[in-house]
Amino acid sequence: IFQPLTARLLVAAEEAASDDVCHDIQEGVEYHTQAGVQMLENVENAGMCCSKCRKHPLCQIWVYGVAEPLLGDGLQSLVGHCYLRALGKNESVKKVLRQGVSSGSCGSSSNGSSGS
Repeated sequence: IFQPLTARLLVAAEEAASDDVCHDIQEGVEYHTQAGVQMLENVENAGMCCSKCRKHPLCQIWVYGVAEPLLGDGLQSLVGHCYLRALGKNESVKKVLRQGVSSGSCGSSSNGSSGS
């Protein structure tokens, strides 16, 4: 029997076990930046994608495919794909509405200057 509370507690425990926590996870929004860092396949969930971003020295933004795209919109399957992205100097994130993805930022940015 699936119990949503148990699932939420497991996700919370997974996040608490890491050095940092995902910030501002947005469902149905794809974050675009000019610099792609790495694309990973077969990633289990958005929390794991965020964790992979936190561990990569260049990653600041991540995008995770949670559902198949709608037929006819020309996109390949995104399910289980984790896209690690970086921000260029003075670049800000472009947010695009897109069903089937979740996006977020990594909490730590010890890998360079912050573009505020």
